[in-house]
Amino acid sequence: MHRNQNGNHFHGVNEGVPLGPDLPLEAVEVDIEDNHQGDELSNGGLGLGSTQSSSSKFLAPTVSDQALNTLNELREANLLCDAEISVGEHAFNVHRAIMCSCSSYFRAQFTGFNAVSRGFGAEGGASEQIHVVNIPGVRASIMNCVIQYAYLRKTNICDDNVHELLICADYVGMVGLVQQCKEYLSRTLTPENCVSIMGFARFRFLDDLHVKARNYTLRYFTEVAARNTDILDMNVTDFYAIISDDDLNTREEDYVWKMCVKWIDRDPENRKKHVAHLMTGVRLGLMTPKGLVELNPAFRDYNERTEQLEKVLRNLRSEELFPALQGWRDEYFEVKSDHRALLKMERAATPLFGVRKYGVDINGYVRHPTQGLCIWLQQRSNTKETWPGKWDNMVGGGLSVGFGIKETAIKEAAEEASIPSDLVKNLVSAGCVSFFFESRQGLFPNTEYVFDLELPLDFVPHNADGEVQAFELLPAKECVERVFTPDFKTTSAPVVIDFLIRHGHITADDVVDFTQIVELLHVPLQSLYIYKTRLEQIQKQQKQQQQQQEKLPNDESNCNCGSLPIKPLENGHKKAA
Repeated sequence: MHRNQNGNHFHGVNEGVPLGPDLPLEAVEVDIEDNHQGDELSNGGLGLGSTQSSSSKFLAPTVSDQALNTLNELREANLLCDAEISVGEHAFNVHRAIMCSCSSYFRAQFTGFNAVSRGFGAEGGASEQIHVVNIPGVRASIMNCVIQYAYLRKTNICDDNVHELLICADYVGMVGLVQQCKEYLSRTLTPENCVSIMGFARFRFLDDLHVKARNYTLRYFTEVAARNTDILDMNVTDFYAIISDDDLNTREEDYVWKMCVKWIDRDPENRKKHVAHLMTGVRLGLMTPKGLVELNPAFRDYNERTEQLEKVLRNLRSEELFPALQGWRDEYFEVKSDHRALLKMERAATPLFGVRKYGVDINGYVRHPTQGLCIWLQQRSNTKETWPGKWDNMVGGGLSVGFGIKETAIKEAAEEASIPSDLVKNLVSAGCVSFFFESRQGLFPNTEYVFDLELPLDFVPHNADGEVQAFELLPAKECVERVFTPDFKTTSAPVVIDFLIRHGHITADDVVDFTQIVELLHVPLQSLYIYKTRLEQIQKQQKQQQQQQEKLPNDESNCNCGSLPIKPLENGHKKAA
């Protein structure tokens, strides 16, 4: 990377405006509307020709090198100087007209009511009026650069003075010098300084510089993560905005996660509470296998893996690191790989790892003689750890370790709605609903086994386990309205929506996004869990391609295809060049 050019830069005259002292007046007409937008020497800046009409010719905003150098020589020799700028114990003799031409601050100081003057002259001679301006808090070397720019339109900008020089130039309203300082900072962005420049620019309200520094940070994030320490001092809002940005450029998602870990380790006591929030900004499901949580091969069997993981999770719960663990239930879900049970995990912890969860849901309904299809809904107890007080489908529960699908349906029907066995036997399997949901608790890749149960008109469900506070029978039309409100449990809404679609109460004629809704009810979750296999297959194919390309002759009659880059596996972020 050839971005680190930390030398001293001597900038050009008139900020890129071509020099033309011998041009005829007619050839250099300037738009009157624009002749005050910079700080170039012009008749407008010097106050000349003020009585001319709007159609008059104005001098070009260009000054020759000879004229600029002559004015500066007069200043250095203290000839014709009529003002003094004082900073601390140092004083600089200047010409008011020159300083006024490029600075709104000096124009106000030298021409306004607060202009200070004192007599000065040889003994017995006439006294001249010298205007004095005192500027506290500025080093003499910085003011020397500011004055040098006013006379020559160039000055010595370097790493050691650019920030202080920009602040001073901004203070005195020297727009051109501010721009040159910003351009210098933009050209000298590196992985080591881009974050500090971004912070400086935002503090000084330099929006264009802030955007450039931020874009640089996003583009070279891998290098920034390895070599920059300022990023670790960002507040959580700014840090999250960087790691979650869609324009973040990284070879692997692992770099993003490792950066999050380093950020937390910088101040673990105060930052550990942000872990769950940061996880939502990282594409955890798209990390490479080496960056994922993997089983320690030393744990030999199902029971040992379960025991060791339980210790870790209980420790994390006691430290209150993750909000999800505060909903601990002592209910266990099984973690499988290729239909092989690896271990069992506390249900509340599964969102932290993105473990697939399975549940069973029952849509209880009646066919009312006057209102048509009506659906029973439950309102969850206000004391439940998750989704308290939210509306839910009539019966639902997780598929815990040791229970089958139909067995879970019968158990939950009795506990939640007191449905007797003679009615439960009429359960009709309606397939599955699969969806992906993300919240501050973690990741929810859920698959729900769905059953429909037609109930008699005189049946009224009653809760038996204290987890439901009310039941309500709603006509299908009202149920459609209820399910799309924030009062409905997010992870149960897909089951009810699927039921309403299957029974013709949500159709393509009613909903513009009907096709998309149907697709989102059947997300192919398995594809998220074969990343490692896909990656290994692609790497194997790439290796075979490289071997074949290396065998090709590299001459004028045959393209050297081996030199062409192989497209990397996308991981959700843009790829580094």
